[in-house]
Amino acid sequence: MDRNRASSPVTLQQLVGAAERLARKVPDVSREQWLGLVDDVRDRLAVQPFSALPLDAFTVQSGGKLRQITMVRNPDRLLEEALLPRVVRRLETRLSGAAHGYRRGRSTLTAALAASQVLGRGRVFVAALDIANFYPSIDRLRLAKALEELFDPPLVQIVNELISAPVLDHGRLTRPVLGIPLGRALSPVLSNLYLLPLDTAADRDSWTYLRYADDLLLLAESEQVRTDAEKLVTEELVKLGLHVRPEKSRYHHYQGSPIQYLGYTLDSQSIYERVTDRRLERIAIRSGQVEGVGEQISGEASDAEEVSCLRSHTLYVTEQRAYLRYEQGQIVIQRGPDTTAEIPMHRVDRVLILTGVGMSSGFISACITQNVPVLFFVGKGRAYGSLVAEGMPNPLRLRAQYDLLSDVSRKTDVARAIVRAKLRAMLKRLRGVSQAADQRARLRALTPSLESAPDAAALRGVEGMATRIYYEGYAKRLTRPGFRCRLNSEPERC
Repeated sequence: MDRNRASSPVTLQQLVGAAERLARKVPDVSREQWLGLVDDVRDRLAVQPFSALPLDAFTVQSGGKLRQITMVRNPDRLLEEALLPRVVRRLETRLSGAAHGYRRGRSTLTAALAASQVLGRGRVFVAALDIANFYPSIDRLRLAKALEELFDPPLVQIVNELISAPVLDHGRLTRPVLGIPLGRALSPVLSNLYLLPLDTAADRDSWTYLRYADDLLLLAESEQVRTDAEKLVTEELVKLGLHVRPEKSRYHHYQGSPIQYLGYTLDSQSIYERVTDRRLERIAIRSGQVEGVGEQISGEASDAEEVSCLRSHTLYVTEQRAYLRYEQGQIVIQRGPDTTAEIPMHRVDRVLILTGVGMSSGFISACITQNVPVLFFVGKGRAYGSLVAEGMPNPLRLRAQYDLLSDVSRKTDVARAIVRAKLRAMLKRLRGVSQAADQRARLRALTPSLESAPDAAALRGVEGMATRIYYEGYAKRLTRPGFRCRLNSEPERC
């Protein structure tokens, strides 16, 4: 086989670079394993025409419906990773400024920012539309023609074969005739190419058109112009074999009240990230505020396991001359040649390390890749440094935080909400303590003072009083006399 034939659209250097990137993205597969696939991919590319490996599929139930999930096999995943930068670079020169999905430097945040700015310019009649069943409805023949306008035939053949790969589900091999698979790394980028005719036609001076993936937003100065824009978008979608999902269409006449878009709450001046109930629950769980988390667990072992899985897990490494390394998804702790512990990386949220503990470069790389911060301490617990994943904070969020601090009224409202949540948590913790009925009543009686507190100083007073009452009630949970004596520093009563 001539692996080096000039017609091959993928070079050895591109495949090796893709293997290095995937080793950082997918720590469960080692760098050596990814590099070991390079020769296999080159051998398959040397055989014309190129043939993709089947996608492994399984069916899950979601929202009362059965949904097929596909997984790409690692050799083809490596090939896609090698092709992706080239496809992205070429396509970026053609995409409309209205498209914000799956592009470097663009995101849901940039789309929301653009929408906020357009509202500020007076385009206040808004239509939010959603393309129905988008990925499974893409016409692959039409997509292939679009690819032929941008790339050489060898690359087009490989991409077409990858997105048309057969699907292996419970031993049955099928080849879908329509749509592109969601599991492919190339699929989101190709979806932008497929919708390029829509983006071009809908980008008009008379209205504003924004798109993130299959979410469309139209903003106009009048209801009639918005209707015209929606009609044009609908017609262009029909040409592509697509249509709008009517039940998900939303219409607004912005008059100052914030609107929702791509997970953000926005108006003509500001953008706020919307925290859904599900995400709020995750935040509460990770901070240990869910009732029962962090408390002494009694009863059946299954109950304890259920609660422990909700906790935020911190790995403390305090043994001098211990050594940390990463192997097959596990944090391995060694002392000399002996392994003292193995902890699954996916169960660790942060690592706290005392001085005198060593670690391998693989452990450091895995922590950075999986966003597990490592904090270093000396002496009796003084922090002196940390290791965190790279990335800049959200500048719009930082600006909003600074604006909040400069607004006394808003700052007080936020502080009031924090203290209010703290009181609720205290009442939850005391709910099952029959001896603490008086403390619960006194905590509830603080509500009027909390709501009428004029500033942060008054709120701190309410918080301090609530904390003192709470610990009075919490002490009633401690039924062991010896522990109570030590808690109250009265050894003479023990």
